[in-house]
Amino acid sequence: MRYLHAVRSAVTASTVAAALCMAQPCSASTIVDPSNDLLSTYIGQVGPDLDILQFTVEIQGSNFLFRVLLGGASGTTPLARYNFGIDRGAGANTFPPGFRPEASLDAVMQFVPGTQSGDVRLFLGGVVVTTTALPSDAFAISGNSFSVVVPISMLPSTGFATQDYTFMLWSRTQLATGVPVQFGIADFAPDHGLLSLVPEPSTWMMMLLGFGAIGFAMRRSRAPRNVLQLR
Repeated sequence: MRYLHAVRSAVTASTVAAALCMAQPCSASTIVDPSNDLLSTYIGQVGPDLDILQFTVEIQGSNFLFRVLLGGASGTTPLARYNFGIDRGAGANTFPPGFRPEASLDAVMQFVPGTQSGDVRLFLGGVVVTTTALPSDAFAISGNSFSVVVPISMLPSTGFATQDYTFMLWSRTQLATGVPVQFGIADFAPDHGLLSLVPEPSTWMMMLLGFGAIGFAMRRSRAPRNVLQLR
C-alpha cells in the first residue's frame, strides 16, 4: 500500500507541475541592465530609446516572446533598431569576426520600430544563409517597452534543446555605408555573457506550494477519521 501511495503521489505531483507550467511559463528569464550605459565606441545619434533597461525571454507554447524596456519611448531615435542574438548550439561564433568574441551566436532577430518590421537571420561561417520576414502582428509597442513574438520553428536547433538556447540584445542605429557595424551598436544586454532561460522564481514558488498542498491532502487522507453519530 505504501508503494501505491508513493506512485499516486508522484503522478499527482507531475500533473500539478504540468498544469502550473501551462498556466505560467516555466522557461523564462529577465535581466536588468544599468541605465545610461551606452558604449563609448558608439558614434551614432544618441537617444533615450537606445538605452536598454530590461530584457526578458519566455517560451510560450510554440513561440519565443521577447520583451524589452527602454530608457525612452521606442522609435524616438531615427533609424534605431534592436537585434536579438541567439545561440542555438553551434558551439562557435558564426557571426562576422570581431563581434563580441566571448559570445557564441548563430542567429539574429531584428526589429525596426520606425517601420514596425523585422526578420530572422540564420548565420553560417560569418554570413547570412537565410532571412525570413516576421509578420506585422508579431510586434507590439507601448511607450518605453515593446515585445516581439517569434515562432520557435524559425530558429531551428544547431545542437541545443530549445530551453537551452541563450540570448543577447543590443540596440543600434543604421550608419553610413562603409562604417564598421560595431560603431553603430549603442548598448548591450547583458553587458557580458548571454541570457539563459531558467524558471522564474514565481514559477518555482507556485510549484512548491502545489507540492505542499498535495502532501497535506495525502496526510489528511491517511489520518484516522472519527465519526460522531447523532441519534
